[in-house]
Amino acid sequence: MIKVEMTREMFYGIKQNRKIARVTLFHELGHYFHNHHKDGKLDTEEYFQERYDAAKAGKVLQMEQEADLFAADYLGTEYTCEGLREVIDYTRKQAEAGIVTDEEETELAIAELERRIELLKK
Repeated sequence: MIKVEMTREMFYGIKQNRKIARVTLFHELGHYFHNHHKDGKLDTEEYFQERYDAAKAGKVLQMEQEADLFAADYLGTEYTCEGLREVIDYTRKQAEAGIVTDEEETELAIAELERRIELLKK
């Protein structure tokens, strides 16, 4: 059995048909669909370090690409790209508000999201 937890904001975002919420949900379901959770690695410091290192090298981890493609299969490529753009905007707002303080990490996260959008469009 797989449990999916979501915040109140996510629940109401899906209910209100907000792209950021729906794309995030389907992206995460894509990880489950592709058994990325099987080894328990998705939420580990090791995984986040691999993702960070890949972003520094201008790459995107295959698991992230597969999860994005799953979302695009269900929601459409353009809709998924628009949702990822909303994640970029959200990330920038978090940084501007001082909620996220590591500037390099923020810029890498945005660069990774931009690359993910590019890969979806190919």
